[in-house]
Amino acid sequence: AHPSVPKGRGRHTRRSRRAAAGTPVGPEGPRQAHPSVPKGRGRHNAPMHPARPLPALDGLRGVAALLVVLAHAANHDLGPSLLEGAGRHGVFLFFVLSSFLLTRQLLEPALAPGGLAGWCAWAARRLRRVLPGYLAAALAYAALDGWSQQRLLGHLTLTESWFHLWTIPVELQAYLALPLVALAHGLLGRRRERTALLLALAIVGTRLAFPPDYASGFPPFLPVFLTGSLLACLPEERLRAAGGMGWIGVLAFAALLPGLHAVALDAPLERMRFHLQFEAFTAGAAALLVAGASDSGALTRVLASAPLRAVGRLSYSLYLLHMLVLARVLEFGTGLGESVAWLLYLAMSLSLAFASERLVERPLRARSSGPISSSSPATPPGS
Repeated sequence: AHPSVPKGRGRHTRRSRRAAAGTPVGPEGPRQAHPSVPKGRGRHNAPMHPARPLPALDGLRGVAALLVVLAHAANHDLGPSLLEGAGRHGVFLFFVLSSFLLTRQLLEPALAPGGLAGWCAWAARRLRRVLPGYLAAALAYAALDGWSQQRLLGHLTLTESWFHLWTIPVELQAYLALPLVALAHGLLGRRRERTALLLALAIVGTRLAFPPDYASGFPPFLPVFLTGSLLACLPEERLRAAGGMGWIGVLAFAALLPGLHAVALDAPLERMRFHLQFEAFTAGAAALLVAGASDSGALTRVLASAPLRAVGRLSYSLYLLHMLVLARVLEFGTGLGESVAWLLYLAMSLSLAFASERLVERPLRARSSGPISSSSPATPPGS
């Protein structure tokens, strides 16, 4: 007899009794509920599983970084003019992706910080991930680009943001808002559909309260981050099955390219034409994120490719430091010809980002490792 079966009882008898009692039985034995799902709740309310790898999101981070890097070059007449004004495409991608990844973890009962001390530790880990690289970049810009002491002090204290570094304070303020999403999720009984509904209402309300504006700091971007949080509340099976939405994001981003608009209409290029279309940028970024979280589709496979994922791992340093390289290439490298200067710019930017990731980011990531801080900041942070 099977050692786990009392004498006189066969395995088939025990299976029959389980079936009679209504217990699901399969070849592997009774199906167990997910340990993090309270009894009586369906799988649609279960949190997303952080163990499921999403390699395409690393690639999406790489796409976002490249959009910013290539757009800034195009803005200075280096590289394809079609990408002029496309930097904000990457910025919105970074913001939505950052919020999605962090909210996805914060909604996990096993991973979310507990108590005031836990949240303070979480905030400290996030700051250790973001600030050292940012402060090192600010010092490098000050030394090589001749910043005044006042400008440097403003960046070190996060009260001033020059050029692309404006996104870092915005990102840090978003970190203060995301724990409120986790708090609301708990107050709503950890029911994801309720949290998603609340976030949808919050997106509409904050957009009405804070119209699109780049000069007002964080508040106008709050609906963008909340969109990423809303996507993190959706059932995982829906995200897996919605990979085709990514092509909607591709089309939306293409339609928002000022260069493409100028070519199509044979009109002068107006770099700021779509500057304030926050809702359109957010929708396109959300559709691309859904493609990255899917299990199938050509776009998902492209995003999960090794080259894009490699760039994604360098995205933060690449975002922070590429303008140092661009300034040097524009000053010394234009005599080599536009194509050579453009390739030199890309090669040097990626090399500098690789060195920074190895010497700054990776050691700090090892020191600040924790359940929530394991993902790199998805805006570069900021972006």
